[in-house]
Amino acid sequence: MAELDRRWGFLAPWCAVLKGLLHYEYPKRDEEVWDVQKRRLQVRFPTRYDDTEPGEDFYWDGDDELEFSDKLQNIREALALVSAVAHVDQSAWRYLLDKYCEVDFRQESEDIPARFLVFMDIEAKEDLAYEGTFDLDPVQLCDTHQRKHPTDAYVAALQKISALDKRLKSDKPGVDILIPVRLYFPGMDIVSVDGPQKMFSDIQLAEKMIRRKWAKYEQGSKSRPVRPGHLRCTFVLEPMIASFNDCWITPKMAEMVDHHVRANVWFSQMSLWVKLDPDLKTDVRTLRITFAKMMAAVFDSTCRSPELANTTYHTKIDPSSLVSKRLQLGSVHLECSCWLQPKDVEAMCSAIAVSRTTSKLSLRLQMREDQDSVKWWKWLAYGLFSKQARARSSIESLAFISIRSMSTEDVEAFAAVLSSEHPEEELCGCPRGQIEEGDATLVSHAPIRWCFDEQDESPVLSFPSPIRFVRTFSDDGESEWVDVLVPALGRCQVQRDDLISDDIDANDGPTALTSLAIQFADFDNPDFDSLPIFLAAVGSSLKFLTLGAACMELDDILRCCPNLQELSICDELVEARFNFVEYRAVNEPLPSLNCNWNDIAELSRDLSNTLSPLSKCVRRIRIRLTRLVSGFSGSTTFYQTRIETDLKALLNMLEMSRSLEFISVVVPAQYEAFAKDFQKYHLQPIDRPHTLVLKKKIAFLSVFDRQVGGSKKARAGSSKSPPAFGQDVLENIFKLASPPVLRRVQFELSDDKSWEHFGHLNEKLKSFHRNRYACTSRQLLSSTNESSCSIEMRNFR
Repeated sequence: MAELDRRWGFLAPWCAVLKGLLHYEYPKRDEEVWDVQKRRLQVRFPTRYDDTEPGEDFYWDGDDELEFSDKLQNIREALALVSAVAHVDQSAWRYLLDKYCEVDFRQESEDIPARFLVFMDIEAKEDLAYEGTFDLDPVQLCDTHQRKHPTDAYVAALQKISALDKRLKSDKPGVDILIPVRLYFPGMDIVSVDGPQKMFSDIQLAEKMIRRKWAKYEQGSKSRPVRPGHLRCTFVLEPMIASFNDCWITPKMAEMVDHHVRANVWFSQMSLWVKLDPDLKTDVRTLRITFAKMMAAVFDSTCRSPELANTTYHTKIDPSSLVSKRLQLGSVHLECSCWLQPKDVEAMCSAIAVSRTTSKLSLRLQMREDQDSVKWWKWLAYGLFSKQARARSSIESLAFISIRSMSTEDVEAFAAVLSSEHPEEELCGCPRGQIEEGDATLVSHAPIRWCFDEQDESPVLSFPSPIRFVRTFSDDGESEWVDVLVPALGRCQVQRDDLISDDIDANDGPTALTSLAIQFADFDNPDFDSLPIFLAAVGSSLKFLTLGAACMELDDILRCCPNLQELSICDELVEARFNFVEYRAVNEPLPSLNCNWNDIAELSRDLSNTLSPLSKCVRRIRIRLTRLVSGFSGSTTFYQTRIETDLKALLNMLEMSRSLEFISVVVPAQYEAFAKDFQKYHLQPIDRPHTLVLKKKIAFLSVFDRQVGGSKKARAGSSKSPPAFGQDVLENIFKLASPPVLRRVQFELSDDKSWEHFGHLNEKLKSFHRNRYACTSRQLLSSTNESSCSIEMRNFR
């Protein structure tokens, strides 16, 4: 520690700037199913209202704004400097955060990525005396000011950090550390008198302003590469996050989202509570148009290019994201409440079936058996898994969260839609048509009959723009009105003359749904009997599967999903990730993998057998021994013996296992003495190499090719010809050249004290874990190696 102080103590004043602003917390939102489910650094930027007492009038003048701008710059430069330290030395980065920034890491033992979630005032300054003089805060953070006007103290500190980076060379260009910044739009939770529409427009304006400033700067004489031997930190803009989780869908909200999607504004994530404003109940026509506009916007059928967006976003595909490309809305999460009517589910799923805005979708399914759950599952089958959906939709990764009903009846109806040669007719209960189903474009202002009463009468809607990918079915070839599925409306009727046949598929080709996560709402009484039927219906395309409970035999799961590469089981006591890539690479059949998830000692013995298929396939595992005491009312001696036996079995397993990459053990606080025993196995090499980076492979092959492809004269004068390496030999060379994977061991003490009384875990903790089981495989068990720093900016008051 003294050595770290000696080398990095000069940053103590900068760390003091961040004291009280940095917190190491879990994400608050369940919809962050695609994110890493672990604690992360949050930064709370000051706001202009911090010094205003409750009840007092807010006053702000130009001098106040200049002082506030200087404060923001000071925080920005402090974040840049500690991010540079993370790039140079991970141990120093953690030490500075712990000692000088006073960040409480608790029992966290894994590396802390330089990744920030920032709460920041991003509302416009509508009440300022010099309105329009100062840029929005996001512009100040991300535009060229950071490059053109750094403080002398910041420049000096960054030079000292550069001098400590042994990887920098005086004869090679320096390194520009990119720190992505993410704006957070908090839905309707805004105090601004101008409301969310104005704020949404301000964000769009900020994006355009940042782009213009950088374009001008890069064309000027001051734009230079990083000097050799130096580091440079640059905050860059990522697509924003928009959260409407606590908001009813209103006409203004639908209009706002529709406008920004059509304007090619990009998002990292959009979350939505699928609940219409109750005030619309008396105006059925406005209600249906509002819902259709929102669903058509979120699940637009147009795939837009990022090159034509407001600004040049900093985007990259995370290898663990399980998608092939990033689309306009990033990931989408829908809170589907039990109040949804069957017509709403129709509208939502018919839009999802043709969506080209997202590749990652999560749905909280709060339907109930007594509330048309069969209809829900039939429409989910069509919107997500049918041939029509796979031909049009861009969704590759899907999560079902907190499923309230998945009965055998539900899943049999689901499977019937998928197996039908005419799914639209199966879906709507219509007779077989005389003409085959087809796609068409509905002309603008065409009348649409969307709701039918007992007399087969329906009110009529119309829209000012053409509607693509309207699906005709049950068509007798003669009737004036034709049965159709209209995206964002569901089953409707339109006039035959208003349809223009669409024979050309405008998409890039079919998209396979390769990743699926399933989590049930009630762990006490879930219906698992239907799950094998469900997986048999959808499992053939899956490469990644997460189950929120150990509810099926592993062999049965693998039979249902023959192309699986990764399987994650997230039960209450054990969470485990299996990897089958090595078997797939050589086309070997998968072995039998059944095990006892409720007996940790027995599971540990299975994993200790280095020759067993189970030990070879399990890569990451988390054991929650705290779960053993939940609801138990027996003797203390029994559980002390049980937990100690399990811990000793796990230690023995770590001594024997050569393939387990990560293990986390969560125990009651009284077992802290075992921490040192587990720590001995942390960062030990295992018998699995890292994948050699492509650049190194190319460098090796280029040298080999030059030897083989040299001049005839050179080859004639050589007594030895270059060796002829086969593919298997090259693969072995690459494996030997790769460094081994280092096992990560995490020993966590539970903060909960109720185990001492052997009562139920408190409801807050139980709810916390239940709400996150759908995503724990790729979150709690995910890798934490992140090379870049990132910031998300939230409005915080």
